[in-house]
Amino acid sequence: MQVRIRVSNGTYVRCEEIPNCRTRKKVHRVLEISVDNVCCILTESSRICPDEEFEEKCLQFIMKHSSDVIESAGFCSLSEECLRKILESDGMSAPEKDIYKACKRWALETIRQKGNYELDNLCIESKGNEELRKTLGDLVYLIRFTNIPKEMFSSTVAKENILSSEEKVEIFQYMLDKPFETPQGFRFNTESRRDVISNKVIKQFLYDSNVPFVIKKGEQHGINFKISSGFVKLAGINIFRSYDLEKPCQGKITVLEGEQELLIMDGVCINSYEAESFYLYR
Repeated sequence: MQVRIRVSNGTYVRCEEIPNCRTRKKVHRVLEISVDNVCCILTESSRICPDEEFEEKCLQFIMKHSSDVIESAGFCSLSEECLRKILESDGMSAPEKDIYKACKRWALETIRQKGNYELDNLCIESKGNEELRKTLGDLVYLIRFTNIPKEMFSSTVAKENILSSEEKVEIFQYMLDKPFETPQGFRFNTESRRDVISNKVIKQFLYDSNVPFVIKKGEQHGINFKISSGFVKLAGINIFRSYDLEKPCQGKITVLEGEQELLIMDGVCINSYEAESFYLYR
């Protein structure tokens, strides 16, 4: 994927075709960054005409939209240098298991672009995992494997050959011991990603299944909360039906930021006394 700029005569040019760095930097500042193009723009910007201010803008966008960016096709177009900057950051807001999967995709695409192996064979042969490790090189030490739940590490990462047997044992040992300081000779980054938001449940009230819950006619229930920094992603809402209602309960869900309505779900229907879940994002 290449970043192209539309010029006054209606034609398009690639960034490297713009004659000088000063002009390119002006172009950088008017580019509209999105989840799909930010990795391509970052790579071309750093390769053709380094612009620290613009690169930082791209990196901040990636930090904020990490989960979507690492799943985009553009992620595989990152240069090794740019991928390193992203992995070194503590601000990635995506689960480490997903970052690991994205790095494998990046390595796989890098190998495919070189034409060394057939893509399908590389996915299933043990030699493929070894090639992925070779392509990742020391980038693998920037993946925070110790932040992956040990059950998940055991069922996925440990069954692959990207890490050596010795490295797997070292990581397992770290997970079990949970030392205050990183052991000498342990090469993997053990710091937490600062802006990773773990799943949190915010409750309007404590629900006791043994106590009937009754809501008065016309009464509304809502949850208000603030965050000190960063951002949150509202995944879903659980709604309980009033115990004294014999028929299904209907209404609507409204998500607001201040007075601004971000989302309205009309025709919401609660059919049973058990909590019904409404997922806002998949």
